[in-house]
Amino acid sequence: MFARTGQRVILGSRDIDRAHRIATGLALETLTAGSYEAAAGADVILPAMFLRDGLLETLEPLRHYFDNKV
Repeated sequence: MFARTGQRVILGSRDIDRAHRIATGLALETLTAGSYEAAAGADVILPAMFLRDGLLETLEPLRHYFDNKV
């Protein structure tokens, strides 16, 4: 949705090949695939993972990226 409005979006994933296939399939110039770390470096972060799937454990090592961000 954000990429369709022209916003640059990084689809962060633990499986970068899968993220790349999704981004390629959507064919949006503003959507790219990357690691969780690459996505965490963005100005705005929108985690799309359930707690039951390890959201907190996955994000904990990236905590320092979230300081002063929306």
